[in-house]
Amino acid sequence: MRSPFTTNNDAQAFALYMAGAQMVPPYVKNEYTPNMLRGMGLQGVKPLDAIKLAQARDKRGAVTYFFNPEQELRNLADAYDDQIKRLDADDAGTVQEEIVKVETRFLDGQITRQEKDVRVACCFMRGRKLILNFWKQCQPTLLITKGGSRSDVVDKDTGGRTVTHPGFIVVSANASEETKERLGL
Repeated sequence: MRSPFTTNNDAQAFALYMAGAQMVPPYVKNEYTPNMLRGMGLQGVKPLDAIKLAQARDKRGAVTYFFNPEQELRNLADAYDDQIKRLDADDAGTVQEEIVKVETRFLDGQITRQEKDVRVACCFMRGRKLILNFWKQCQPTLLITKGGSRSDVVDKDTGGRTVTHPGFIVVSANASEETKERLGL
């Protein structure tokens, strides 16, 4: 009996799963080491209790995913790795453009449906990562509401809504010292 195909890469596991790769028992393994637990601030707790605490606090250990060894997954895993390289290349287009390229290669018969699915899932994961990290590129601001009450009135006849607010101030994290002093920040 062959050993399961395994990966520790969450995005790769997702891409393989989306391409129809079958997971096999134990499906997923989440292992902790004493050093990992100490790094999570769980020193002084018995190790078996510490792993329960870590799990309850959504602190993951080293996660491994298990897939059916009878499926030819190495080539799909390699396609995933290749797609990452394509997305990271200096001449790569947007994620959307890369998806179109993958779909075109599939329609031209250059890649299988499973490989297309892995590559598209890879692009989706990269796009998700971009979206979830966009906030890091913006200038952060502080929203300070002014005193007073807010009202939200719905017109029963028209269903229209009127919202009144006493006001607010939006201050950039890069506000001048003068502005910070004036606002008491």
